[in-house]
Amino acid sequence: MPGHHLTLDIAAASPQPRIQQYWEIPDPQPETRSDESWIAECRDRLEQTVCMRLMSDVPLGMFLSGGVDSSAIAALMKRNFDGPVKTFAVGYQESEFSELSYARHVSQAIGTEQHRSRRRHGGLL
Repeated sequence: MPGHHLTLDIAAASPQPRIQQYWEIPDPQPETRSDESWIAECRDRLEQTVCMRLMSDVPLGMFLSGGVDSSAIAALMKRNFDGPVKTFAVGYQESEFSELSYARHVSQAIGTEQHRSRRRHGGLL
């Protein structure tokens, strides 16, 4: 069961499994913070985390899929780094699997230097 572990002493004369609980889900506490407060804290923590990784003597780059997470990180990199930010994206020949258009849109919107390639049958096009 979640939060439990099983111990079996095989040196005992008649080994018996022993299940012990080591963790219990705490009772939920009533929430007193507003949604705006949670959103502001999330933004601050994300920005702090990105900024901690922006110390570099060379241009920075990252993989940009165009999804919410990589787009947010790329935008924060661009906003908090004085040098150029390079973004890299890989797409597929089959358009339904390719994220290149999303990555291109985000790259253009935030002003990164975009590098793209397409894959076909396991190799680059």
